[in-house]
Amino acid sequence: MPRVSFIIPVYNAEKSLSKCLDSLVSLSFNDWEAIIVDDGSKDTSAAICDGYAVKDCRFKVFHKCNGGVSSARNFGLKKASGEFLTFVDSDDFVNEDYLSFFCDGEVKEDVVFSSYRLVDGEEKNKIPFGTTLCDRSEVVDFVSKYMYSKHIMAPWGKFFRQEVVCERGFDESLRRGEDTKFCLLTLNKCQSLRTVGESVYYYDLPLSEAKYKMNFAEATSHLNSIFQAYEETDFRSEVFENGVFGIFMNSAVDDILRHPFTFFFDKTVKRCASVGGKSSFKVRLTYLFYNNIIRATLSRLLKR
Repeated sequence: MPRVSFIIPVYNAEKSLSKCLDSLVSLSFNDWEAIIVDDGSKDTSAAICDGYAVKDCRFKVFHKCNGGVSSARNFGLKKASGEFLTFVDSDDFVNEDYLSFFCDGEVKEDVVFSSYRLVDGEEKNKIPFGTTLCDRSEVVDFVSKYMYSKHIMAPWGKFFRQEVVCERGFDESLRRGEDTKFCLLTLNKCQSLRTVGESVYYYDLPLSEAKYKMNFAEATSHLNSIFQAYEETDFRSEVFENGVFGIFMNSAVDDILRHPFTFFFDKTVKRCASVGGKSSFKVRLTYLFYNNIIRATLSRLLKR
């Protein structure tokens, strides 16, 4: 059994894939496997993956019909055999010391967080490093405090002990927020954690949010699914609640601008706005106000 399994979903990633996989080859700690799931790529990604598998037996490549990133990650979870599991996106890469903490002896924690940087070099870390927590209540407080950050919401940049990984895997019915839902449910099973600053994950921030545009029904369905998972956990964060509410409502803001009253009186929106015991009326009104939807609606009505 390898100490670490990297799970790498790949789809049409020929431009960035070699840099990603080369960063694993260069790791200073060698006891790992990489589960590469080619999710029906139409470019040369499949051939690139196979080339690495021929040269290094630690790369294990699987080809499947396209099913989306969650489908690919779930496939990888079933194939991984490592003591710890971690995810790497095919357009990202890691530094050579990414696994160096495994050289220091036995890793006893349920989850280990690395640091991360944007590919352009900008630091984005919000959590303190050199932290070790072995008390469940401290873990809950830590995750709650830093919940609305990439450290918690993204699947990469952390190493999960295989036994704690959420058995439900990634929700394939979601096209946004599925990683946050998975991380919340998995972190909720963790009794201990550690943070290591010398391990660096380089994240290529998407330039456009256009692919996340949704209609109102889809956005509210996604939001409800995330909050249902959130309420299953012991974590609580008003910053997270407000941030996630805003993310999904903003993804459907065009629909909301056209139908603000549908937004305001929607039962799912009302429920999600009240998560954490907040005033649902205040949250909904605040959203309309800060996004200038009230002003736009009044202006439209006055022109009639």
